[in-house]
Amino acid sequence: MERDHLKTRKFIHVENTSNGKTVKFETINEHEMLMYHPESDDAIYKIIVHESGAEIVPLGNFRTPTDAGKCLMECSRGCKGDFTCVAECAVLCATIII
Repeated sequence: MERDHLKTRKFIHVENTSNGKTVKFETINEHEMLMYHPESDDAIYKIIVHESGAEIVPLGNFRTPTDAGKCLMECSRGCKGDFTCVAECAVLCATIII
């Protein structure tokens, strides 16, 4: 049976065990994911993963991602394009992002 990839969605749930924050991400492709607000479940940021780190793009009227972007860039420098590593960084920076 052939799998229909167009009808599936892939999500990553990451929890920061030190503060209990959980964040949901949807993978768009191997370089992009969406970050969802933990209360409203709205997509709030697109995170673009690069070999050298990650960048954050707002998808609405949420806090400016300047400080969060700095946190994410700094944390994700060693991720080398690894989605899970970048998602973990986003959760660590979540108090600034959300």
